[in-house]
Amino acid sequence: CRSSEQFDVLLEDLATLQSELGVGISCEREMTTDAKAEFEAADLALAEDDLNAGRTDAAVRRMTEAAAANPNSLSFLLMAARAEEQSGKPKAAVGRYRTVLGIDPSNLIALNNLAYCIISTKGDPKEARDLAEKALKAVPNDANVMHTLGVALLRIGELAESQKHLEKALERMPGEPTIM
Repeated sequence: CRSSEQFDVLLEDLATLQSELGVGISCEREMTTDAKAEFEAADLALAEDDLNAGRTDAAVRRMTEAAAANPNSLSFLLMAARAEEQSGKPKAAVGRYRTVLGIDPSNLIALNNLAYCIISTKGDPKEARDLAEKALKAVPNDANVMHTLGVALLRIGELAESQKHLEKALERMPGEPTIM
């Protein structure tokens, strides 16, 4: 097992090597499928590391570039949206999640997170409810989706239904601060 410090050094070395060799985004078309998958995984790992270290702007920049070069990569689009959310830009994340749903209309992460971003940006709570309901049909026991639906229903004014979903979410994830 490698230590976290060793992992950080490896990630830095990989980023430096990508930059020095000019590989990654600019040479993407010439790479094999395996190499593309490895670079995608590396870019995602670097963005994850940026997010964990609080470098949200770096993560947004890295994933924006990667998504621009690979516009149908759900992994890059979802990570870019997550980075935008964490950097306090939920309106930008809304656009990313909509792009994901344009590619994969049943993507559960995008359905739930778009619904929550709509709520948090004071968007249409009925649209948020519809998205969360679609996600909940696919994963009826997911506490995060129940929470999102409960909050959307609360914003609409459907208090009894909201309470039902929020209580179920709390039962499934007791003590979870994002649900309380």
